[in-house]
Amino acid sequence: MRTRRLVPCLAAAAVLAAILAGCGGSSKSASSTTTSASSGKPIVIGFATAESGAFAAYDIPAVQGAKLKIAEINAQGGLDGRLLKFVSADTKTDIAQARVAADEVLGKGAKFLMTTCDFDYGAPSALEAEKQNVVAFSSCAGSNKFRPATFGPLAFSMAVATPAESAAVAEFAYDQKKLRTAYVLVDPSIDQTKQSAQAFTDRWMSLGGTIVGQDTFQQGDQSIAAQITRVQDLPKPPDAIYVSSYPPGGARAIRQVRAAGIKSTILGDSNFDGDYWVSSIPGLTNYYHDAYAAIDGKDPNAKMNAVVADFRKTYGHPPDTSLGFTSGYSVIEALARGYNVAKTTDGKELAKAFESFRNVPLLIGPTTFNTQTHITPKRPVRIIAITDGRPVYVTTLTAKEVPSIQ
Repeated sequence: MRTRRLVPCLAAAAVLAAILAGCGGSSKSASSTTTSASSGKPIVIGFATAESGAFAAYDIPAVQGAKLKIAEINAQGGLDGRLLKFVSADTKTDIAQARVAADEVLGKGAKFLMTTCDFDYGAPSALEAEKQNVVAFSSCAGSNKFRPATFGPLAFSMAVATPAESAAVAEFAYDQKKLRTAYVLVDPSIDQTKQSAQAFTDRWMSLGGTIVGQDTFQQGDQSIAAQITRVQDLPKPPDAIYVSSYPPGGARAIRQVRAAGIKSTILGDSNFDGDYWVSSIPGLTNYYHDAYAAIDGKDPNAKMNAVVADFRKTYGHPPDTSLGFTSGYSVIEALARGYNVAKTTDGKELAKAFESFRNVPLLIGPTTFNTQTHITPKRPVRIIAITDGRPVYVTTLTAKEVPSIQ
């Protein structure tokens, strides 16, 4: 779905020495290094994430962001003198392989697990971690099913819950763009996209907007001609089309909408963050989505811009998406804060520490967990416009009302 950027070998850079065990090392297993002596046993972090397949677009930046924070922590002596090491295994964007990848890194001593950026594709990894009393943190899975009652007490997500994202996009389109009618195209391949479409629809209607139609397509569909015909058959073109999907299937759908001559504003959520997919739709314009940050160095948060600059210096390119990069970095920020409270990697104790988070200021934004909810229910998000194929920051907003989606 994209060309994966290669991390250059920068032997002279101390931060890279803390990130990579060697230039071009195996993706199956790698360990951070440092020149400082550790006064305690290292803490091993496992990455059971997609290094290939559709979700690699989110997971690779997430792991890169996490490793950047690991290097910072190790440069300061670790956590209570314990350095952070990491091991990794490729889930291949395959639900069955997610369990295998988790078993691999847990077998190598991982006491904290970061899973793929999706509820459905990351759940098997989290369940394997739970069997061994290890906390599993999804980098950016948006499903609000991250609740102990439905998923287990040791599974968390660093994302903002999808309903808050979709509600923010609806409020932006209705209040600031003055759009009033919308058509919803849903790719129901994962739980997140179904929640996104439902939340957008509910918030749009509560604002006073009209849904003039809804249709589905599948992630693997090469053509959505029938769905486009139904849009064209409407008495009037809709002001907006909300595409609830993710690349590459979602990008194909958007390309076909524009190729059909439909000029309606197109809306989406943070699944479309980053510009790695935009080149497949030359000249794309009048498209808006939410994001966790502006990754071109023009974010309103000075700290975000500084970390993006560090990322660029370390890896030789900007993050492919803010969705993965900020969440991966913040997973390790959260681990550091949680460990400083719990003083252990024991899953139950560490989970209690995370459940005490109340608007904790992480790079990704204020983060809250409790005993009922293991995903932050609402955060400020950036609205990004794509104009002539280029993402441009527009504004930051927090949803005023968030639909209740189960």
